[in-house]
Amino acid sequence: MTSKISSWTDISGACPLLERLAAPERRRNSGGYIGFHMPGHRGGHDFPPELRTALSALDITEISASDDLNAPGPALRAAAHLAAEAWQTERSYFITTGSSTTIKVMLALAPGPDGRLFCSRAVHQSVIHAAALLNIRPVFLPDDLNLETTTALLSAHHDESGRSAFLITSPDYYGRVVDLRGIASLAERERIPLLIDAAHGAHFNFAPDLAPPPATASGADLIVHSLHKTLPALTPASLLHVASNSLFAADFDDEKIYHYLRIFQTSSPSLMVAASMDYARYYVSNHGGAAIARVHEELLELNRSLHDYGYIPEGPLPRSAYPSGLAERDPIRLVLDCSCLGGGFAMAHYLESKGIYCELAEPRRIVFLPSLGQPAEDFRALGKALREYAEQFQRKGCNGDSKNANGGDGKNGNCYGDSGSSNDNGNDGVETDIPYLSRRDIDEIDQIYVSMREMPADCEGRAEPHLMLNLAAATALPLSQAVNRRLATPLIIRPPGLACRWPGEHINADELPALTELHRFFVQIDGITSGSARVLL
Repeated sequence: MTSKISSWTDISGACPLLERLAAPERRRNSGGYIGFHMPGHRGGHDFPPELRTALSALDITEISASDDLNAPGPALRAAAHLAAEAWQTERSYFITTGSSTTIKVMLALAPGPDGRLFCSRAVHQSVIHAAALLNIRPVFLPDDLNLETTTALLSAHHDESGRSAFLITSPDYYGRVVDLRGIASLAERERIPLLIDAAHGAHFNFAPDLAPPPATASGADLIVHSLHKTLPALTPASLLHVASNSLFAADFDDEKIYHYLRIFQTSSPSLMVAASMDYARYYVSNHGGAAIARVHEELLELNRSLHDYGYIPEGPLPRSAYPSGLAERDPIRLVLDCSCLGGGFAMAHYLESKGIYCELAEPRRIVFLPSLGQPAEDFRALGKALREYAEQFQRKGCNGDSKNANGGDGKNGNCYGDSGSSNDNGNDGVETDIPYLSRRDIDEIDQIYVSMREMPADCEGRAEPHLMLNLAAATALPLSQAVNRRLATPLIIRPPGLACRWPGEHINADELPALTELHRFFVQIDGITSGSARVLL
């Protein structure tokens, strides 16, 4: 006699997480959910029906009938070889615990334990975590990668034992890329590995006429791609590439890479995720160029339909918009400056009431990340909702001089965005109104972002990532008492999720008002809990 398998009726009300995650699919099937966000398989709808049905059967352990991601057999080696061919690399490695793991492996290879990492202050938090675990000391590069300044920093801080590396993030969350030619030439001349966190750019290789030059052809030595961000792959699918022209390819061999993978990756990596990566590679190699071109044109048409509605499209842009002839933005990431329309938070809330979900909302911008298989009707629905939102905002008479409702004026009907419906799209328990932000508010937030990213002169050279490993030695103090004390944890501004302080650095007294303002504008800072930060006394 076999055990009974529960039905959906049996588990109703008994599995809260399962039911919450299943709700979007039920709404999608009834036309009540449109997602413009990762993962790029669009709820499985961009998978072939047979693959979607078979996914659970692909969740199998390491047996003779399968393979082993930590010690690949013939099937995985063949899949990795095909990935290397697709991305035109020397070697590519499947990593199914996300690019956070891939970044740790990459930094263990270069600069390696106790090394020096030349990077931006505003990196993904996994870089800080890797630096803590590997006792890597950061040297912060200027945001514009000015070669004169970068060369001076290199002369002053280069590890003579050879344990140095550059790390650049390109593209960023908004689809903007860095011109890597100068830094790549410097790295090659000085024989220092160049590492690229290109998590958001796995599709660039397959649309050379529309996308910026891919990281794998930039002169880099090691590159990270997150496939699930833009391609039909399960979360958290990641590739580590050793570039085909790397001076250090022999140093980054299989033995070292799998050694570090076994340290940083689970001993039970997901073959199901790896199988979806194999499919994503097949799909983007054979159909990616046409799919990217279609989505790009849909987004350009959507931007044209928003003309005169108050939006400022930041991307994508037509190729003619780039004077150099080289694209400088992701061709399939829609980024709208909505600072004239109350900001991203109120807009995202309105869209959710219409069953449309974005990738990222922040005070100034809203970001949409369509899948390569996104239906044309989804773009029409998004355009219609964005125009209706702008019309509603204009009818309410809010303008750039209106004060934020939380700023002292009380709840003013002209300063709040309506959800547009009565919580019939799964928003139970969520407030129906979100305050509009004025242009003055948004400009103020931008100034705070800039000032917080700038390192105070008295923090120079004080970043010590390893301090975050001993939280027991830290004390939680109110911000007013934590001033000028070494932070035990990084401060990460969300959105968009960028580091503004590293462990070992401190907050200055004149920054306290800015931190308070960010909280008032619904911006979260990881590392500050209930008005307190963990510091070393």
